[in-house]
Amino acid sequence: MVHELGQAVRSCFNQLQRCVEKGGVQADFGSCWRKLRVQLEQDAGLDPSDQVLAGVKRFGHCLGEVELLQTDTMHVSHACMGALKTCQSHVISSHGSQLEPAQAAQWQLLELKRRAEA
Repeated sequence: MVHELGQAVRSCFNQLQRCVEKGGVQADFGSCWRKLRVQLEQDAGLDPSDQVLAGVKRFGHCLGEVELLQTDTMHVSHACMGALKTCQSHVISSHGSQLEPAQAAQWQLLELKRRAEA
């Protein structure tokens, strides 16, 4: 079950990346991951769920800024971040009562860190 959860979380972030690339915002996609890495380092002492919330929020904000500079809109970033949230909610609900909230946060944080380090 734990391995399955990790794969499901990774799948959500893969969907995010495909969504952003499909929307044409990928030019500065990497800069948002670099900014996220700094954010995660600054928030290292926080609870994992708080780190995930702050990190995803910061990443979505950065993505919106990049898109706004490129296209004068934020449609792609809002849609992609909404899809990420929906995917993550589905992952958590599909694992039902077997899943501790802290476990989900740990997997999400690991995936954020992995992508921010890449």
